Amino acid sequence: MAEGQLILGVSGIRGIVGEGITPAIVYRLVRAWADTVGSGAIVLGRDSRPSGQELQAAARAALMEVNRTVYDVGIVPTPTLGRAVRVLQAGAGLQITASHNPPQWNGMKMFTARGRGLPPKEASALVARLRDIIHNGDTNASWLPTGKTVGASCEASSFSERVLDDHVAAVLSCVAVEPIRRRGFRVLVDANGGAGGPAALRLLRALGCSTVPIHCETDGVFRHEPEPTPASLQQVAPLVAQCACDVGFALDSDADRLVLLDESGQCLSEEITLALAVEARLRQGPGPVVVNLSTSLMVEELCRRRGLTCYRTPVGEAHVVDGILAQAAVIGGEGNGGVIEPRVGLVRDPLVAMALILELLAELQQPLSALAASLPRFVMRKDKMPLPQFKWPELQARLLRSLTAPQLDQRDGLYFRWPDRWIHIRPSNTEPVVRLIAESPTCSETDTLMQLAREALTTC
Repeated sequence: MAEGQLILGVSGIRGIVGEGITPAIVYRLVRAWADTVGSGAIVLGRDSRPSGQELQAAARAALMEVNRTVYDVGIVPTPTLGRAVRVLQAGAGLQITASHNPPQWNGMKMFTARGRGLPPKEASALVARLRDIIHNGDTNASWLPTGKTVGASCEASSFSERVLDDHVAAVLSCVAVEPIRRRGFRVLVDANGGAGGPAALRLLRALGCSTVPIHCETDGVFRHEPEPTPASLQQVAPLVAQCACDVGFALDSDADRLVLLDESGQCLSEEITLALAVEARLRQGPGPVVVNLSTSLMVEELCRRRGLTCYRTPVGEAHVVDGILAQAAVIGGEGNGGVIEPRVGLVRDPLVAMALILELLAELQQPLSALAASLPRFVMRKDKMPLPQFKWPELQARLLRSLTAPQLDQRDGLYFRWPDRWIHIRPSNTEPVVRLIAESPTCSETDTLMQLAREALTTC
């Protein structure tokens, strides 16, 4: 098998089922990963993709073959699994998931004993090791172990309810529950057949909300694209107003990101999810905030108004988590709808984002559209251009000669910063493209920034 059929990155492993990723490949890779993990049980879960059942069986067999106890939590949101590692006092965790990739994909995400994704350096070392296995090992062999199975596997029914209840309880402890209950919100939830429907409904009912569930069964049948975007939510969005809901919550397939629909059915930018969650958390109490370089200036401005510091990290959940821990931040996340609340866990968590935003709605007594309109105003544009990865060093040198700004950050591509605007140009970790993101106070100014970036790339 060619490595290109399987994407190995610091955020996890992904591939098309039957091509890039198979039970045999999962078996070999999980055995290799288990050798890097310290003592203790392994928490094993998956999202709702039908292919996950056989891949999870291969992972379980691999772990038991090397004498690891397996706590099988079944189909759960990725943040639930991350928290479960700590709750069950396990040594590590493994989620079978392809996040928001199309349904023909699947993959794996590994967690440390702290219930977080692998730190960048640890993930890079593991990726190098797994690449060697792909190049040198027989990944087409049967995954079924031929020797005696050692270890113990505890079935999902023993743990799934426990970890879901614990996750919901942790989220409830972070917000003022009674004001939310008194408000009696009516909430539409679109889980799109993914892993997050039952958990979201459990939380919302605990908060006294009446719910309109849309595809909240964990059947793995995606009625629209797994990534919740304005385009993919065109059929769902009007239902918010039609069902007289106060807000709509849309989840991706493994439930680690949240997109908001206002009371009129307008799909809001993913950036607004994080900004509103940050606003709600900072109203509870001050503290540092951590976001990645490509996240909107809205969050920085919310911090600035309170005299607080907003720290930026390279793109990727693992980098943001590193920043949260280093700065003792009260909240962090990424502008893709991913909110990380360290009181609950160190994984992007839409459940805590829902609760915080409902608390903000209850406190301010305003509709979601008004809260979104009250946020600092910036305009963001995103684009990408073809570029083989091996050309990036040369391109980077030329870009540095073409573009200048008062501040320059080179931790993740090139981040050019002015007081109220920025351009971020970085090579993709998963595609042979370079990504362009720009933001400023107005459409015309952002368009000008994007044009400058494109001209610098095309003249290089």
